[in-house]
Amino acid sequence: MLNLNLISPSRKAKITRNYSLQKALRWELELSGIFLIFLLILVSISYILKLNVENTIVTVSSASGVDKLKKLEAGVKNANAFLAEAEKIQKGQLQWSNLFLILNKNVDNNISLESVSSKEYSITVAGKASTRDDLVAFKSRLEKEDCLSEVNLPLSDLVAKENLDFQIIFKIKTECLKP
Repeated sequence: MLNLNLISPSRKAKITRNYSLQKALRWELELSGIFLIFLLILVSISYILKLNVENTIVTVSSASGVDKLKKLEAGVKNANAFLAEAEKIQKGQLQWSNLFLILNKNVDNNISLESVSSKEYSITVAGKASTRDDLVAFKSRLEKEDCLSEVNLPLSDLVAKENLDFQIIFKIKTECLKP
């Protein structure tokens, strides 16, 4: 078999270039088509989202939404007023727990407290002490407290040496009971 090439080399180069150009144009058209489809999808998604946002804004700004918001605001204002009133009442109260903290700090293992009573700002503490020295030490610790004054331990409570029943009377300063 014999092949004859009747096309000139310049013509052959021209045909090859035209073929390559056609291929490049086809690829460019296909890629442009894909890009155009992708762009249309993005534009439609943007349009749908825009409609959803507008519908949401209309729904929130509707009359029923505004009424609900006003009711919630009124409820919050009432709650804030109630809390402010409760805080005012709480600030005016005396914190007697401060007295118990002072007593707890000054009581040791040899002293046991049985009762604590108050009349206005005069406090009476009754209890038992193991020894007279423990009771005297307890009284002196109470006297050193800045919040307490006029600490009084009757001499009749110091008669026995051991297992003493005692009753100490003192006054507590009002500023120590305020929050």
